[in-house]
Amino acid sequence: MRYYLLLLSLLVIGCGERPDRQEVLQEFYEEVNEMPWDSLLLLHAKELPPEKKAIVFNEIAWNYRSTPPYDKMLEYGKSALSLAEGSNYLRAAADANNRIGVAYRKRGQFDSAIIAFQKSAAIEDIIGNVYGKARSNNQLGTVYRDLDETIVAKYYFSRAKEEFNSIDASNEAGRASNQLAQLHEKLLEYDSAIVAWEYAIEKYSYQKSENKIKMYRSLIQNYLQIGELELADSLLLIADSIAVIINSAPLKASIRNTQGYLAQLQNDNLKAIENYQASIDLYNQDTIQEGIASPYYNLGTIYTSLGQWAKSLQYFNQSLALATEQNDSVAVAQAFNGLGRAFYKQGDIQRAQQYYEGSVEVYESTGTSLVVHPIFNLALLYESIGDGIAALEYRKRYEVEYQKLGSTQQKAQVGLLELTQASLVREFNTRLTNIELEKNRNRSRASLTISVLLAFLVVGVVLAWNYRRSARLAKREAELLRQETELAQAQAKIQGEEMTKKRIARDIHDELGNILTLIRVHFEAVEKSMSQQQQTQSRHYEE
Repeated sequence: MRYYLLLLSLLVIGCGERPDRQEVLQEFYEEVNEMPWDSLLLLHAKELPPEKKAIVFNEIAWNYRSTPPYDKMLEYGKSALSLAEGSNYLRAAADANNRIGVAYRKRGQFDSAIIAFQKSAAIEDIIGNVYGKARSNNQLGTVYRDLDETIVAKYYFSRAKEEFNSIDASNEAGRASNQLAQLHEKLLEYDSAIVAWEYAIEKYSYQKSENKIKMYRSLIQNYLQIGELELADSLLLIADSIAVIINSAPLKASIRNTQGYLAQLQNDNLKAIENYQASIDLYNQDTIQEGIASPYYNLGTIYTSLGQWAKSLQYFNQSLALATEQNDSVAVAQAFNGLGRAFYKQGDIQRAQQYYEGSVEVYESTGTSLVVHPIFNLALLYESIGDGIAALEYRKRYEVEYQKLGSTQQKAQVGLLELTQASLVREFNTRLTNIELEKNRNRSRASLTISVLLAFLVVGVVLAWNYRRSARLAKREAELLRQETELAQAQAKIQGEEMTKKRIARDIHDELGNILTLIRVHFEAVEKSMSQQQQTQSRHYEE
């Protein structure tokens, strides 16, 4: 039925003034079951003027958007662009560049996708099509998000949101704000993420859709992160009621998991465990189990805090297995971090270190700012075992990761890209966009290379100066130590000599005392003897 409608729309475009319109319709109805739909459209487009033929090619390209490896989408998009440029039909040229950009993005050729989307945005700006310009800016945000250039992606999603909102395209503005909120969340900018989620929920019109619940869930998680537990609790009731209405087991499971996390923050571990188990049961009722690793991980954290190591390791390992099976790198890194914390609390430092380092490696591969958590845990681990050098290294890495959250380099790149966008508007008709962009890129690369080399040079000079200064200080400290040692030895020698002199003086004193005592005793004996002789002589004289 889709092909009949496509055919009918094209016939209205191309055959509106033909007298034999009914015959043409009949002719194509007879052939529709025998020819591929794109061949049928091409057959009809042969007699159309170039600008309408470009429209046909754009439609064919768009209908190949879900057909890897997207060669057909790229081929028809380029054909449409050639026809549109040849007939100076800017609207079709903008659409063609958009199709080409989508094809390149899906093929992973991000540089080419950026050029195509910027061209599309430039043309839309020329013809005053705000919706088309917003669409291209939104897709540029998607490309930069895929390239993990988060600041630049935020810039384009913000522009898209404002432009969609200016023409009351509420759903599109909500979707752009949704993307913006996810990037704020990735950078741990919870307040900004909350503003973006609330805007997305307000603008998104499908009140009972799964996307709406996912937005509520993310908003709730951000409120939990900043400690607004009451607000999170009230929003949980809304999200839970929507999940019940649409009867989605995975979404109900996700809500119960979040309710468990809220209870855990309120130190109600029994209620938290009950909700986490209910979440796991709901996940197991459905074939879609995206996110099932989360309640297992949360149960692991509770049992770690309770000191029940066997259960905590069991749930962390289950979370790791499920995350690995679903190829969820962030959940894998989270499970590694949880296992590291459990082993650390048990005193198994070696295994804790291995899991923390594994968590850092996986987080770094995803580009998420959550890498600060295992890095901080490693700093604490090394501090606890007295390895101050390693602890200091991880403290510095922790500071670096937080400084990255406000990278001025990426903000400067946003300004450069804005200038490039304006240049595309001015130079579209001269068709020098590619050359100019390449020059800008080469200049940026050269500037970046020079900056990196200068940075390395400055770091090298600073390190050399520090090394030389450290060597001088070490030499001076060694000299001071030698002098202090010699002084201590001299003082010890002097003290020894003084003690020897005192001992000799004491010995002489004792010896003199003994001699004087002997002399005194001798004189006393002589005196006594003389006294006795006198007494004897006196008696003899008297007789």
